[in-house]
Amino acid sequence: MTAKVATAHVRTPIVELVPLMANAGLHHIPVVDDEDRFAGIVTQSDLVAALYQGRLSELAELASAA
Repeated sequence: MTAKVATAHVRTPIVELVPLMANAGLHHIPVVDDEDRFAGIVTQSDLVAALYQGRLSELAELASAA
């Protein structure tokens, strides 16, 4: 018997992975393409880095607009 594995699609927005990692306790999530083939993996470190970079970009845009 095999347990169902939580996966993300290649076009899943990164913010949608936060609840899976924060609330469900997942440390990594396999990523699949349109044909459900393995395309990669997202780790907690990847998630934190992406959110951090996104926030830095937002702050830079605000600073340049001021």
